[in-house]
Amino acid sequence: MDLQVIDINNKKISQIDVSDVMAEKVNKKILYYAVKAARNNLHHGTAKVKDRSEINKTNKKTYRQKGTGNARHGARRANIFVGGASTHGPRPRSFSEQVNKQFKKRSYQEVFKYLIQENKLKVLNEINFAKASTKEAAAILAKLELIKALVVLPAENETAKKSFRNLKDVGVVNEININLYDMLRYDAVVMTEEYFKQVKERYAL
Repeated sequence: MDLQVIDINNKKISQIDVSDVMAEKVNKKILYYAVKAARNNLHHGTAKVKDRSEINKTNKKTYRQKGTGNARHGARRANIFVGGASTHGPRPRSFSEQVNKQFKKRSYQEVFKYLIQENKLKVLNEINFAKASTKEAAAILAKLELIKALVVLPAENETAKKSFRNLKDVGVVNEININLYDMLRYDAVVMTEEYFKQVKERYAL
């Protein structure tokens, strides 16, 4: 199976040979669990409410034990009173999910399989700018017929990063920070031929 390499004018330059596995049916179950793990790892888990031991209110009885016709209450810290504690509320905890190397490799295979089959992966021979220019970056995406896209760039390519990052609905990430969730969140993924060859070797595409 071949993957086209294009230039910034959306003209075919060459092609890259990828495994026939990329033509097989996408395993959506793997994508589901991979995305779930990625989203949970973004969850800070810092939500917290105060329980009765953390409420600073008097321990004095609200009213006498008997004769009022009301239920017995020992303190204003109870959850039914305004300013009282919360019961069964959220407490700080970790939502992180660990995935092993084998599953990670397989999940990236499935992501690239999905992107290639749906024609959502654009591999450019190069992405270079003489100087930062948002207008030029917008023109490139227009020629590629893309609106909402994720652009993957080398960390040292600052001019290209500055050019793309001001565009609406366009995400820019360094090659070392690429993640599965972002790749599926956008309508398309744009990367260089050089980087795709690294990914191809890393995940056996």
